[in-house]
Amino acid sequence: MRFKFILPLPPSLHQQYSAHDGRRFLSADAAQYKVALEHKFLWLYLKGLLRGDWTKNFDKEYLRLRYEFYFASPFRCYLDSGLKLAQDLVCGGLRVNESRIVDIEMVKRVDKYHPRLVVIFEVLKDWDFSGESSLFYEEEAVTEEINCLEDSAVRSAALTADLMTAGTPVLAGAVDPNGNGHNGSNAGQVTNLDELMRRFHWR
Repeated sequence: MRFKFILPLPPSLHQQYSAHDGRRFLSADAAQYKVALEHKFLWLYLKGLLRGDWTKNFDKEYLRLRYEFYFASPFRCYLDSGLKLAQDLVCGGLRVNESRIVDIEMVKRVDKYHPRLVVIFEVLKDWDFSGESSLFYEEEAVTEEINCLEDSAVRSAALTADLMTAGTPVLAGAVDPNGNGHNGSNAGQVTNLDELMRRFHWR
């Protein structure tokens, strides 16, 4: 079963909170958005639109959500900036436990005159947690697999060895191939990756 909800575009992340005395609170814009959506979902319940058979097993079935954010401009907003607020309100409005969500897709769209959020809500009878049910699962779809789960010390030592072999200044604080810290001399060394990338024109 699949359902579509057309909602107002949520405030961007930097507009969602305000700070006072070191504590964060929902901003006036975010609070107004929250109240408006809560009232809208309550109205849908009172009209009987959210009380059909499709809502009875939310606690037993799996959920897939697709968020289509229609912004007025393509590059002035982060795609995920309103995701958390919108998801909290949609799941709260539908009385859904967010732990039942197994797949999320986000898409950026542009509509200069009618910014909005379209949420496509799909109820799944089953889900394969091995990965093959994933929206993005394709066995041969990637060009190269880069494993970032390797031991960080081993990875750092290997990187340092490669840089030293290439005659590249080593990042200050990196370990040498024997697992030791640098020799204490900072001559010729750089202190961060951005500096290293600039020096050798890696981007």
